[in-house]
Amino acid sequence: MKGMTQLGQDKQKFMNAIFESIIDEELCIACGNCVERCPVKAIIMEDVAIVDRNL
Repeated sequence: MKGMTQLGQDKQKFMNAIFESIIDEELCIACGNCVERCPVKAIIMEDVAIVDRNL
């Protein structure tokens, strides 16, 4: 929740939702699609996508 509220997201919208980002590094082509689509902005792109599990 902390990450969503810091980004100005309405935490009530996500309270009952369960999100778990799983990145398969062998399949990742670093296209950035997951970064754009992540509703809680928990994914960053380096050589491959990386999930910030602290959010």
